[in-house]
Formats: sequence, C-alpha cells, structure tokens
Amino acid sequence: MLQKALSITEVMQKSQVYGVPEQKRLNIQGLRDFARDRENLLKFGPENTGSGTAPNQTWGSKGLYHHAKQWNHFAANGNLSWKAFVNGMQQVNAKGGAADKFIFLSNRLHAELSLWPVHFDIARTDAMSDKFGFEVNTLKIPGLAGNAVVVVDADMDSRNEILVVDFRGLRIAEFKPFDIDTGPAGVGLQTLGANRYTWKLEHWLGLMVTRPWAQGVFTGVDRIVA
Repeated sequence: MLQKALSITEVMQKSQVYGVPEQKRLNIQGLRDFARDRENLLKFGPENTGSGTAPNQTWGSKGLYHHAKQWNHFAANGNLSWKAFVNGMQQVNAKGGAADKFIFLSNRLHAELSLWPVHFDIARTDAMSDKFGFEVNTLKIPGLAGNAVVVVDADMDSRNEILVVDFRGLRIAEFKPFDIDTGPAGVGLQTLGANRYTWKLEHWLGLMVTRPWAQGVFTGVDRIVA
C-alpha cells in the first residue's frame, strides 16, 4: 500500500487561490514522483505488513532486489572484472534458462562498462527503440543464448550495485487501482488548524515473482575494470 500526500500551495482556507499553474505542477511533478516511488518500491521495497493512518506510509511486498540477493548474489568487493561479470551472468543463466537479461545500473557504472567492448571486442549493438520503448545497448556474453540489455536507471545512482532482471515470471498484482483523493470539494483534504490543503495519492499493488532464481545482483561494485 503506497500513499503519498501532496501539498497544494497557495490554497487558502477562505479565498482558495487555486488555478491552472498549480494543477499543472501537481500533475507533472507530483504524479511523476509518485510513479518513481512506486517503481522503486517494486524493485527495492522491504517486505513489511501492518496498518496505519499516517499521510505518508508504505506497506510493501518483497522487492525484486531481495529475490535476486537470495538466489544469485555476487559480491564484487570493490572492483568488478569482465571475467567475474561473465561468471555471474552464466550462473544466472544456468538457473533461470536462456533469455534476454536486463542489467540495471547507474550512469557512472555504465560509463565504465561501456569500455568493455573496446578491450574485449564484445559485439555490442544498439537495439531498436521501438522494441523496448527506450534506447538501450546490448552486450553479447559468452555462454548466454540471449542478450544482456544494459539500462541506465536513476534508482541505481546511489547504489554501487548492478541488478540483473529476467522479466519472465514477473507480474504486478493490483489490489486497489491508483486513486487521487481530492476531498469532497475537489480542492483537497484540509489540514486541521492550517490553511493548507493536500491531495492523497494511493495505490495498492504487489510484485509477483514466479522465477526468483532467474534474478541476480552484483554488490560492492565501486569500479568496473578491464
């Protein structure tokens, strides 16, 4: 259960100064932030249960990261070499079967990983953008029938890790559709004792992982080396 309160600025209790610019800000900034929170929860969310009435709360299912760490965890201990990367990917492939694997990593690590083809003559091709809906690079890895699709992910920027994802067997189970509670008057829920209004964004969903052994993660990747 993911809930987020959005403050509606300049909405006064009596005059209710509320116009198009404020609506645009909420639609563009607020909904985008909530979507990113939702994606981050599915990937890294800790498993917890409970209930509460706080305006900002999260009760999540186990994220993909925790399945990956349980089944295919590779500790780089600082430096990740091409040989160690290939060995790890081959293990994920052996457990999960031949299929395209998606590699999520930060901009910094992607810049270092992009040097591998120069050193090892790896056949790298740019996938068509309409295949996945965004521009990606693919790596040919020995022992893998499918490609390794490299995706730069903003959620990984603060993590020295590389997440390996096999989308087969991943499903999002929705228990309650995404909803925005704008209050009975449509201007938001008023905070008691304050001249402010808030919208409440809410979505109940969970990640169903039927092939956890096909996921993996490299941790402690401070640098990618030749």
